[in-house]
Amino acid sequence: MFVVIAFNSNAQPDSLKIDSLKKVLLTAKEDRNKVNTLNQFGNLIVQDRNNAMQYAKQALALSQKLNFKNEEGTADYNCAVALAGISYVGP
Repeated sequence: MFVVIAFNSNAQPDSLKIDSLKKVLLTAKEDRNKVNTLNQFGNLIVQDRNNAMQYAKQALALSQKLNFKNEEGTADYNCAVALAGISYVGP
């Protein structure tokens, strides 16, 4: 019972996560952290296919520009997820 309560108290609603990520993106430098933030943001708003695709494409372009292969793969996957309109099912 304690574990469930502790887990739920640490859970942050998606709207708060989205607001936090928006703030980070406003001041983020063009680096790996920005690419990861764009990928996270796209995952959170996957139900909004157009915006999810927009953020996935930004992450893809930046990861290609900076030659970040792992992040490029994630961004490419996120583009496919946004295109298909399905939710991310990950670890």
